Amino acid sequence: MHVLLVDDHPQSLQFLTSIFVDNWEDITIYQANKGSLALDIAKEKKLDLVVSDWQMPEGNGLELVQSLKLLSPHLPVIIVSGLKVEVENLRTALTCGAVDYLRKPLDPIELIARVENVLALSNAYTKIQHLNESKDLMFSSLSHHLIDTSSKVKIALDLIQHEVSPMSDYLQYLVAETLKIQTQQEQVLTGLLKWSQLRFNVRNIHVQAFLIRPFLE
Repeated sequence: MHVLLVDDHPQSLQFLTSIFVDNWEDITIYQANKGSLALDIAKEKKLDLVVSDWQMPEGNGLELVQSLKLLSPHLPVIIVSGLKVEVENLRTALTCGAVDYLRKPLDPIELIARVENVLALSNAYTKIQHLNESKDLMFSSLSHHLIDTSSKVKIALDLIQHEVSPMSDYLQYLVAETLKIQTQQEQVLTGLLKWSQLRFNVRNIHVQAFLIRPFLE
């Protein structure tokens, strides 16, 4: 797991780092003391989570959230604050794109629970997104091959009609019947593909909608 921690207070960064290192294995921690540095790190590294303070001297946490959303729309960002602790502040943070909000002083148990929740939902979102992409690729490929095969049959029949002259009554009958079957087959296959896409469609979930927000009233 790759986590970016953003806070202008060294003690806060150390406290956050110790919690993550003590509770998660195979973890890489990146630290930043201002938004611009955090954004540079996010551009260079593949991150799974960002935890950022709200108040910082060079750009606040909400500005960082908005910049990160432009860079990586599905990267989960948790905002923490010791001053902005009202319900309206929570709404503001979530509206700006944060997936969760925690008040300082941070409680390690609550932080761990919130992070686990965010990561689980983020992983679920990623899996569903990959499933949708695989599904779309499968149907796109299937549609292409079926349409391509159908087109080749039609081209072959057109060539017979134009190149074989005169055609016997029996050959004309075969071509006409084959064209009729080919058209019906194409309609049936198109219908089956549309039905399959609807039947196996997996709707994406919106991570933010499932977060724990105990003090939002």
